[in-house]
Amino acid sequence: MFRKTSQRIDDWLWEDALPAHSRALRRVLRYARMVLVDVGDPQITLRAMGLVYISLLSMVPLLALAFSLLKALGVHNEMETVLLSALSPLGDGAAELTTKIIGFVENVKVGVLGSIGIGLLIYAAINLIQKVEGGLNYIWQVNRPRSFARRFSEYLSVLLVGPLIISSALAFTATALSSQVAAQIMSVEPFGSLLLMLSRLLPYLLICAGFTFLYIFIPNTRVRFVPALVGGVFAGSLWQLGSWLFAEFVKTSTNYDAVYSGFAILIFLLIWLYVTWLILLLGARMSFLVQQPEYLLPRREQTDIGGLQREGLALSVMTLVTDAFMRHRVNWREDAIARHLRMPPQETYRIIDRLHQAGYLVESSDDVPRLMPARDPGTITVNEIIAVVRQGTTSRDLLSTAKASRIGELMNGIETARADLLGDMTLKDLLRSNSDQPTTADTDSN
Repeated sequence: MFRKTSQRIDDWLWEDALPAHSRALRRVLRYARMVLVDVGDPQITLRAMGLVYISLLSMVPLLALAFSLLKALGVHNEMETVLLSALSPLGDGAAELTTKIIGFVENVKVGVLGSIGIGLLIYAAINLIQKVEGGLNYIWQVNRPRSFARRFSEYLSVLLVGPLIISSALAFTATALSSQVAAQIMSVEPFGSLLLMLSRLLPYLLICAGFTFLYIFIPNTRVRFVPALVGGVFAGSLWQLGSWLFAEFVKTSTNYDAVYSGFAILIFLLIWLYVTWLILLLGARMSFLVQQPEYLLPRREQTDIGGLQREGLALSVMTLVTDAFMRHRVNWREDAIARHLRMPPQETYRIIDRLHQAGYLVESSDDVPRLMPARDPGTITVNEIIAVVRQGTTSRDLLSTAKASRIGELMNGIETARADLLGDMTLKDLLRSNSDQPTTADTDSN
């Protein structure tokens, strides 16, 4: 019965012939349907659970680093307000838990820890962001994380600048609202009501802005602003709704205090952290679907391309990159190649990784790396590229066994025929024979 109902809903949402007045509504419902399906994705739920564990280990080091910076600038008092707001769904115990966490943070004396202690603090804080990147990269189907150098510099900038911006915004808002000019404006209608409404919306706007920033900055791929903003607003709205529902749940869960006694607040904290990380991942999924609507399908399809398609994909990647390089055009990004070829990003990234490891592609030093040929295209043969895709990672040779001798002869014959057919054709030769090959000037996706 559940399958039949789900199938009817999908048939209605993805109906081809739609009246104009219902197209926009159904499109919104399609996104909601796809995100709802992802709630049951084991990978997403397991990653959210893993982030809860990392959060408990990294919370005090992360806050200690932020507190040290903010204290040096004189705006450290705002951190307690931010933390209390984040834990407000825990009910009456939020203030007590916030006080204890701040007490732990204040007891961490960064100045007397030494270089090893400070290094461990930074590692614990960076480890949390690295796990977040892993979760968002999974959503965006990116296999490779940032390099160590980029990870260290960019993560550290987030740890230092992020808390400063949030605290400064809250301090500026509080000062502006208590100023004499603000009092005069609030005495004049409708400006007073608008200013009061803006002050109440500010926490929600900061939350949406925080989610948007994470969706743009953390994944190791290019996320456009509009999809990130849609995901940020979606996650911020879901977080506000979840905060209210969780606060109501805590109020009505008096039995937990009787069973768990003083540990009840810890149980609620774990649950709320899980809900928060799950919302973060679902918002990233919304951003992914907005930027790549081709994945907006009634059923999630497992992408498994064949060997021939992999070989063609490898040759397409190399010819696109080589053509852009030879014409002195802007080089291609990984995500742009996947969109241009209309291939699954995960399969495209896997092929690019193989070509990169085999020494046929290199990355530029840009913030978002671009691809270039690692060697003169006139010395790279088509046979080499196909061989890179065909070779596996295991050292065992099935074809060398006695029982597979006939199979080995057959496969060797196929390889010999392919090598004879392609000869010494290089990438330059392939580009000359393919006059319809698009360049980076033919598309704005790179």
